[in-house]
Amino acid sequence: MKIGLATAAFINGNVAENTKTIKEYMKQAQSESVDLLLFGESFLQGFDSLTWNPEVDLQIAIEKDDELIQKLRNYCGELGVALGFGYMEKYQNKIYCSYLIFDCNENEINNYRRASSGWKVPTANPDIYQEGEQLGVFEYQGRKFTTGLCGDFWDDQLVARIPVDTEIVLWPNFRTFDKDVWITEEFDEYVEQAKKFASNVLFINSICYDEGLVAHGGAFAVVDGELKYHQNIDEAGILICEI
Repeated sequence: MKIGLATAAFINGNVAENTKTIKEYMKQAQSESVDLLLFGESFLQGFDSLTWNPEVDLQIAIEKDDELIQKLRNYCGELGVALGFGYMEKYQNKIYCSYLIFDCNENEINNYRRASSGWKVPTANPDIYQEGEQLGVFEYQGRKFTTGLCGDFWDDQLVARIPVDTEIVLWPNFRTFDKDVWITEEFDEYVEQAKKFASNVLFINSICYDEGLVAHGGAFAVVDGELKYHQNIDEAGILICEI
């Protein structure tokens, strides 16, 4: 299976531009015969899009059946490319940090709600800003996947919930590492952590150059327990991994 990790730049609060970016990368993925294209955490609205005022944020968060998302879903069918992306989800007047995956036939195959709380500020209203309870487990093209977001897989209790028959773990992130720190420290730590919980792990981090919130991206894949694919920070594009 060819899986593409999209190290792409989002703009906080600009859903239209971020959607355009997703579509552009999907076209590139089609040309590379990619089966599944994955973006980072909260890519659709941008990780720093929320204000932590519930009245405002319930307008920023989006339901998975929203017309905009359905257009992306239809685009999967048009191009024959499965798609995964992070977004701030509104569901029953609650907000989740979620990750949605459609297959190449436009079927929803997973909508995972982040289980760890590190995506929100400590003062966030717990009645509005919530976490899911389970990891995102699904099957696609005969392979069993498990999805977790960012801090999920630094939590030993959540790592212990990864089903033993999982073949591929998806680990979308949004991390604002300093370049030097990522290169000299954090990259190796993330790779070693990935090796602890699965034989095949795909790590994706977005790029963001908004004022006050800079992220340099980076992606890698641990395959059969070893680092096999690696995309440098500040290098936009699709890292294609064959697993």
